[in-house]
Amino acid sequence: MNKLVINIYGSPGAGKSTLAKNLKKYMREKRIDVGLISEFATELIENNQKERLKDQPYVTKGQMLNIAKVLKEHDIAISDSPIELGKFYCDPKDKKRTNELIKKCKNFYTSINFFLKLDKQAKQDYTMESRVHTYAQSQKLQERMLASSILRDETFMIIDRNTQIKEVLKMIEKSKQWKEHQNQSKGLELWTKTQ
Repeated sequence: MNKLVINIYGSPGAGKSTLAKNLKKYMREKRIDVGLISEFATELIENNQKERLKDQPYVTKGQMLNIAKVLKEHDIAISDSPIELGKFYCDPKDKKRTNELIKKCKNFYTSINFFLKLDKQAKQDYTMESRVHTYAQSQKLQERMLASSILRDETFMIIDRNTQIKEVLKMIEKSKQWKEHQNQSKGLELWTKTQ
């Protein structure tokens, strides 16, 4: 069956984790079975292993494992740490290996992509807890992401913290990827009933 990952891109402090948790809760209230992919980089920080963040292929492999764990149990997952973000944190010497891992991982699922922009509220709420970037660095990273050719291959729906969760779900349900996923799910369900 086709797996679907709802990716929430954005720089640190934009509210990706909060949006991911709220979206998961809302989708489950609507009886949509969805999992939440944890961020491997945050796990490293919380386990006092910040130095491992310098090894982007290692971080990318860890994120791949987190994605695989959730997609093993769910056909739909939400990620506040899309695998493509590894390209922004990668040392040039590790770029080729990181890109190979990302490409390999993305072969296993279809993506719906959101970009959550920083806003005034994000600046007020910003803390350094479980982070390595200051708010100013986060702003610069957002500019780099939005201007980057790395993300130009992806289609994004740009949102901010004021976008209501029900509106985000409507955007998901209107996407080509969601419709294809739902059609494949219905086709498999019909096929299973005839067996």
